[in-house]
Amino acid sequence: MLRTNAQPQVAPLTDFLLGDAASEPTLEVLAATGLVGHAFTRLPHHPQRAQLRHGFVLLAARHVAARRAVAELLKAWNAAGLTPFVFKGFHLAEFVYPAPGLRGYADVDMVLAEEDVPIACTVAAAAGWGVAWQTGQRDDLFALHGPEYRGHEAAHLTHVEFDLKVDLHHRIVHNVHNRLPPEPVTRRLTEAALAAAETLAWEGARLRVPCPVDAAVFGLALNRCWGSDGWRVKPRDYADFEVLAERHGVNREAVMARAASLGVAHTVGVFVDRCDPHLRRLNLGAPLWWTLRRWEMGSWHERGAVDPLRAWMGVRELVRGAVTLARVLPVVVDTRRRLRRGLDPSASPVAAGVDPARGSVGALAWRRLRRAIHRSLRLLRVDPDERERLTVLSAYRLLRSMGVPVAFETDPARAVEAPTLTLDGRPVRMTVADQGAE
Repeated sequence: MLRTNAQPQVAPLTDFLLGDAASEPTLEVLAATGLVGHAFTRLPHHPQRAQLRHGFVLLAARHVAARRAVAELLKAWNAAGLTPFVFKGFHLAEFVYPAPGLRGYADVDMVLAEEDVPIACTVAAAAGWGVAWQTGQRDDLFALHGPEYRGHEAAHLTHVEFDLKVDLHHRIVHNVHNRLPPEPVTRRLTEAALAAAETLAWEGARLRVPCPVDAAVFGLALNRCWGSDGWRVKPRDYADFEVLAERHGVNREAVMARAASLGVAHTVGVFVDRCDPHLRRLNLGAPLWWTLRRWEMGSWHERGAVDPLRAWMGVRELVRGAVTLARVLPVVVDTRRRLRRGLDPSASPVAAGVDPARGSVGALAWRRLRRAIHRSLRLLRVDPDERERLTVLSAYRLLRSMGVPVAFETDPARAVEAPTLTLDGRPVRMTVADQGAE
């Protein structure tokens, strides 16, 4: 058993995953890491055994509902000539783990060719699914991504009855930055995964799933290292790798051979050095900054110069953010002054007239505005009790001055709590991280 550089807060969880029967992580830790079902079968004497059983049953019941909904969607797509590639959480729960209650997941991840996404969304909508976002849709305050987005996601679907989301991708791996053109390697890797996929008949439908070794290479290693997790191993990765080994004999040698054939041996090697059930090796600690830089530089020959490209985009965003802040800060200052004098900021001249014909504010511009408002509040050291109302009123004034016809759901002068902004009857969310990455 090898546990390297494990931080104290993750040590009990690491020991549990490595098979230490004496280690019993709390229910809160297991729930936060998605391991409740896994722990139910591994910890028969856990002091919160009843809650673990409850969590296991809930995961199994949710998967039964998800299975039915996904099967109906796949049948509709099959009728339109579409056979999606299903991977990650749902694939593992349904086709790899011995029982679905052992593996939870937030959404269902699928891959379709980019040209098939519009018809897939049309068919899904006709089958009763909501299309929360798709590439090419109108850019406004509610869009998940604006037209600048060039990432691997293609559409987000939501089931009208269940708390279930389907994330459609047109590439299986992330590119370096979502506002830069995707690297050729992302298309090549997607094509390689699809070429090795297995086509299955399932629940009256057809779908494609990754071959077992690709479930580890793409679903675990590349997803974790090249995605938003920044090379950090998640606790459930070890359990996923372990069950792939038990069910299909996927071992380190097979994973590294596949990675070498794909030209990503460095990246996958970093992952298996930190997460390998065959050697009982697991490192859940956060990598040090200079370690991350070394790993990123080592992957340049695999995906491109990651750090310089991201740094350049970061500088561009910093400049644009500073310009936005210079415009937003005076409005926030004036709004706070009016509030403290008992004046109604919503009746000020800057917010009075609005011409919807001037257009709308796009998703990226709206994120910049929200960030600028929150940065202004920090610069002004606004009291927490005043912060929410000031945020909403400042956003109202800014958006109205830009021609966006937002309105208050209730009279802001009479509202006890912060008023809610609406646009065309839909609530406008004010938090900074409420929508997808740029």
